[in-house]
Amino acid sequence: MNTSALGLVFLVACGSGSSAPPTAPPTAADWSEAVAGLRVSLAVPATVSASTKEVEATITLRNDTDEPMRVLVVRPEIFRANISSLRVWQADHVVSLQPDPHPHGYLVTEDDFPQIAPHATYSYKQTLRIDGALATPGDYEVELLLENQNKRWPGGVQTLDGPTKPLFGGTDVPGMWVGKLTSQRRRFSVRA
Repeated sequence: MNTSALGLVFLVACGSGSSAPPTAPPTAADWSEAVAGLRVSLAVPATVSASTKEVEATITLRNDTDEPMRVLVVRPEIFRANISSLRVWQADHVVSLQPDPHPHGYLVTEDDFPQIAPHATYSYKQTLRIDGALATPGDYEVELLLENQNKRWPGGVQTLDGPTKPLFGGTDVPGMWVGKLTSQRRRFSVRA
């Protein structure tokens, strides 16, 4: 188990509210290149008020293979740092990487591994916080960074929240996607 996976077991749960998600399905141009048979598309509102604290991004994953595929999408989004992260650019530099890492409080379960049928999609929501550098009116771009480097979760790691449990019998997760994937950048504007 690498340090990214170990970091998952040291996390703290909390919820957050956000605005209504975009509803348009991805077009052909919205999809990333495939990595190990998986593609990603990211949708965010085109314009955001600077007084808005959070907006909901819609992330859609597409299994381009002929076999079922599992992906790691930790249910409490606050624990997705280094797994499903939103990187925000202004001009040529990064101004925000979200969510912030959390040290402990959540133990991954089998429910955090949704299965995507062959040639099907799976969508989930993730909050884009409009604060700090993003509270300044201007034009930005956001992209999703998706990563998983583990095929198995054998359990037995001692954490501040107790020992981890073996998932999927402690053997390789059937059809587990492994790789690093970056979505197309999506433009959005923060307006006063």
